[in-house]
Amino acid sequence: MQLTDKGLELLYFVEKSYNNLIIAERNMLETETLERGKLSIGMPSNIGSFFLFDKIMTL
Repeated sequence: MQLTDKGLELLYFVEKSYNNLIIAERNMLETETLERGKLSIGMPSNIGSFFLFDKIMTL
């Protein structure tokens, strides 16, 4: 069996779409498990300077 020119063209786009779905799924799982993303912590500067800063630096 051999694909036609149009079949090869379609295959290119299907493979590209499938790869994009895999990447999207991976990104969603990473942000869900906190392996990726942004974390914001708000607190008074004196508490952050004396207590939290050292803890963050050891991570």
